[in-house]
Amino acid sequence: MPKKKKDEKKPPAIDITSFLTQPGEEGGEKAETKEEKTLFITDIESMILSYLKSNPRGATKSELYEWSKKKGIKPAEFYKALTRLFAKKALRRYFDPEREEYVFVAES
Repeated sequence: MPKKKKDEKKPPAIDITSFLTQPGEEGGEKAETKEEKTLFITDIESMILSYLKSNPRGATKSELYEWSKKKGIKPAEFYKALTRLFAKKALRRYFDPEREEYVFVAES
């Protein structure tokens, strides 16, 4: 029966906290990526506001969602930006019985 080779590669050592960070990520880099995400959300916010300002009647929920998909905005980022705009009172929403849908309008 053949013997096993002794120079087989062993898997890298993993400690119990290794799942907290990505490979090559340090504590300082984590703060920078969080700041970049905040900047990206504000970019989405400004895109949403400019789109709504270009539509005088406002945009329905489905129109706004379709627009965000065409722009390549992820749904989670889109809804996070909408939530922040509501918190800043930069948007308002009302139900339009003619369109039978919520309509979003940018506040001036």
